[in-house]
Amino acid sequence: MTARQNLTIVLLSIVLVVPTFSLAAGAAGSDVEFEGSGWGHGVGMSQYGAHALAKHGPPGQEPWLYDQILAHYYQGTEIDTVSADTPLWVNLERDFTSLSLTVHPLNEDATSVAVESSGESATAEPGASIDISAVSSDGCLVEVTNPGEPVQSILDESGCSVDFNWYSWNQPAEDPDTKIEIDGCTLADWNAPGGTVFQPCEYARGQLHLRSGSGGLDLSAEMLLNDYVYGISEMPYAWHIEALKVQAVAARGYAQARRVARGDPTVADDNGCWCHVRDTTSDQRYVGWGHTQVAPWISASDATESEILTHPDSNLSMDVITAFYSSSSGGATEFGHLK
Repeated sequence: MTARQNLTIVLLSIVLVVPTFSLAAGAAGSDVEFEGSGWGHGVGMSQYGAHALAKHGPPGQEPWLYDQILAHYYQGTEIDTVSADTPLWVNLERDFTSLSLTVHPLNEDATSVAVESSGESATAEPGASIDISAVSSDGCLVEVTNPGEPVQSILDESGCSVDFNWYSWNQPAEDPDTKIEIDGCTLADWNAPGGTVFQPCEYARGQLHLRSGSGGLDLSAEMLLNDYVYGISEMPYAWHIEALKVQAVAARGYAQARRVARGDPTVADDNGCWCHVRDTTSDQRYVGWGHTQVAPWISASDATESEILTHPDSNLSMDVITAFYSSSSGGATEFGHLK
C-alpha cells in the first residue's frame, strides 16, 4: 500500500472546492474580469463565519450561541436528535490488494481483537500484526501473528468477508482500550502544537470490516454516529467552542443524511465503498483516533450529542437535511440545496 498523506490545509471543505465568480459583461474579444470572494462551494455553513459570529456576533450584537449560528446558516431548520445507538459505516481504504495492520494497547486493560470470517476465527493480541492480501478474484487471506506465536490464517476465497471486533461500540460511554494502526498510512494533523505533523492512521472506536470491492479489497469501520463525530477533523480545534458545536452538529447531520440516503451497506456494495461515507473530503475528513483527543473538540461533540438538523420539506426520512458547509462564503450563502 502507498502511504496516504493528506495535504496540509488550513480549512477543509466536505466537497470539491470551486471558487464562485461573477462575470463582468463585455464585448466579444475584450478582456474578461472575474471578481469573487470566499473559499468553497458557498452552501450552508461558513466555517470562518461561524467562528466570527461565535467570537464577536453580528455588528452591534452580542456573540451568538451555536443554535443561533445554525439557524442563521440553515434557515427554516430545527435542532433534532437521532438515536444514540445509530451505526455508521466509514470507508478507510479502497481497492487494495495488500494491507498490514498492527494492534496497539491504549492502557493496561487492552483487549484482544477477534478476527472472524465464516466460522473461522483468530485472535490478535496487543502487539500483533495482521497481514491482508487479495486472493482469487474476490477472496482474501488474513494472517495474524502474535509475538512469539505461530501464524493464524483465515482464508476466504469466495467473497471476502472478515470482521475485526475489539470495542464495545454499542456502549458509547466506554473509552477504548485498544487501537488498530494501518501500517504505512499517515494523515496530516494541522491541529498539532507547533505546526502540522503527520500522524499514523489509527482507529480505536468501532469495528473494522474487510470486504471484496469492485477493484480489490475495501476496509471500512463501523461505529456509533456520536463516536464518528469525535474523529472529524474539519475545523481547528482551538476555535471558539460555540463554532465547534456548530461544526459538530453539521458533521453529524451530514453523516446521518448520507446514511439515510445511501442505505444499508451490509446488503450490497451499492455505494462503491461498503460504506455510508468516505473518510476524505469527498464526504468529510475523518481521521480516527490520532488527532482528536483534544478537550475543546471532545467537549463540543459531547455538548451536542445526537443533535442533527431537520427541515419539514426535506425529501429524506426523519426530515434530516444534508448539512453542507465550506471554509468561507464571502458574506453570502446558498440555502436551496440543504434538503
